[in-house]
Amino acid sequence: MRIKHAVKNVFLIFLTAVFLITPGMRVSAAKNVVFTVVNDRFLDLNDSTMPFEKGGKYYVPYSVFLSGFGGLKAYYSPEEQVLVFYDKEKIISFDIGHGYAYDQQMRTYGESAYSKGGTVFIPLSFVCSTWGFYYSVIPSSKGTVVRISRESSSLSDSMLLNIGETVMSSLLEKYGNKTPPETPGKPNGGETPVISEARKTVYLTFDAAPTEATAKILRSLSRYRYPATFFCAGDKMEAGDDIIRQIVISGHSVGLNAVSAAQDGKAGGAEKIIRQLRCVEGGEHFGDGRLGCVQCRILPALYSTVHDRQRQ
Repeated sequence: MRIKHAVKNVFLIFLTAVFLITPGMRVSAAKNVVFTVVNDRFLDLNDSTMPFEKGGKYYVPYSVFLSGFGGLKAYYSPEEQVLVFYDKEKIISFDIGHGYAYDQQMRTYGESAYSKGGTVFIPLSFVCSTWGFYYSVIPSSKGTVVRISRESSSLSDSMLLNIGETVMSSLLEKYGNKTPPETPGKPNGGETPVISEARKTVYLTFDAAPTEATAKILRSLSRYRYPATFFCAGDKMEAGDDIIRQIVISGHSVGLNAVSAAQDGKAGGAEKIIRQLRCVEGGEHFGDGRLGCVQCRILPALYSTVHDRQRQ
């Protein structure tokens, strides 16, 4: 009986080991994955830059605040182990080696920054409260979502998860399949063909968006992970179309088709073009507030059908 019992234990240990090393475990470990959403745009999943939780606080790479947050800048000295975060009004220095922070008036804070894998992570709640940014930590079936934005968004957390579900699945698949590409073999035993290093870049754009096909296009782009630019009609931007929010969340760029109203020579077309051009130049937001952080700084060339007066 003892022999049978020992054999049974060995068999159970073997089954446990097989289960743990099954490739599907990477998917079930999605609960440990943390997504980063900056100004309603999902960032790529990367082990070296993925936010982490410590002592009930979340820490994010300081680099996420260096774009789209009103000119916030940083200086990092690896030798001194000091990270300085600043703008025109405030300065916060993180003393990584001693585990505290201080401002320009030398007031100290019990907030630590951590260096992990060559990346410096800073306390999310402290930085957002200091500069008045917005953040939330959202649990989901695919992993925790850390959402950071410069301005308040009318898009709720649940709506963000609903719209971004396809993007999250695509990011998870990409994150789970990070394996080096196979080296091409030699065809028919001959020499490996020489591939020219010169590559041509193709910019994928869609005009007069959004249309009835835009949602289907977004799903296809997400499946193949192709970025694109959607030139949207000013009227639809001003109407705050929800599909535009989905375009941005999916990681694509939004351009303003400023001449769409002038193609047929409608009255006031030239004035409308000028107004929309000025909005683009100033980086102003369109819509009734529902578009949140969406900004348009991309313009297409004027169509040949636009009247000479409107061109001028």
